Amino acid sequence: MSREYHYLVAGLPDLLLDDSKLQIDLNEFRELLEENLAQPDLELVNTYFYRFDNKNILARLQDPEAQPDGRGNLSPDQLDLVFQAAREGSFASDFTDIPPYIDQFLAAYTQDSPIFENKAWELQLSELYYQYATSVENQFIGSWYEFEKNMANLVTAAQCRKYNIPVDNQLIGTGEILEKLQRSNARDFGLDNDFPALEEILKATEEQDLKDFELKMDRIRWAFLDEEVFFYYFSVERIFSFLIKLAIIERWMVLDKETGQKLFNELLSNMEATYEFPEEFKLKK
Repeated sequence: MSREYHYLVAGLPDLLLDDSKLQIDLNEFRELLEENLAQPDLELVNTYFYRFDNKNILARLQDPEAQPDGRGNLSPDQLDLVFQAAREGSFASDFTDIPPYIDQFLAAYTQDSPIFENKAWELQLSELYYQYATSVENQFIGSWYEFEKNMANLVTAAQCRKYNIPVDNQLIGTGEILEKLQRSNARDFGLDNDFPALEEILKATEEQDLKDFELKMDRIRWAFLDEEVFFYYFSVERIFSFLIKLAIIERWMVLDKETGQKLFNELLSNMEATYEFPEEFKLKK
């Protein structure tokens, strides 16, 4: 049965706003979740942060002195132990709480034995990550990762077609959508209505300005979350959706503060319209 977090969800807007500035970042939000979520729900949320661990692993393989992204689940000391365990073959016994795809990747990399032939190591790690993330025991969160994976594949296929680059070794995953992206010559890759926001994504790939492209893609992610989370109220699904949007806003606050502020205001307005908040959670004027 789904757990509900009335107090936490009702308080989310108050975490966001003080003098029109974003007052909480991803790490601070994760600390809050660690204090408030049941362990199974926290593990679901933490699937998101493993993307930063993936980034740290790849960076460290290239440069042992690389400074890690602090948003990963694994601290620098833990990362040291993970690499050591992978070398010694003791990962499975030493780290029962860390996804085994990390061990699988490190073992393959160390032995120079690709898991997926003719694919870059970065793509191999990404494919393993999405295999792990899409298999979580939560329909909403699994669907989000499936959407994100397919969207990335669609963008890659469109760009490969545009620049006449072979696509087969540039995509991740399996299934009917992947096969169509690899084989179809149709403008929409024969996907028709099989994929949410298909036309919007294809139009975004035509953008010449990288910032405009990125903003359109984030708008598509945002709309997907709004639609899929509509019937979830005080559950981990609502919290996970907030997490993704917070990550989008945080990124745009760095790339383009004006855009980040607009997204922030949109998130806040949406949350105010969705809930009737208790008096203690009303926003300060």
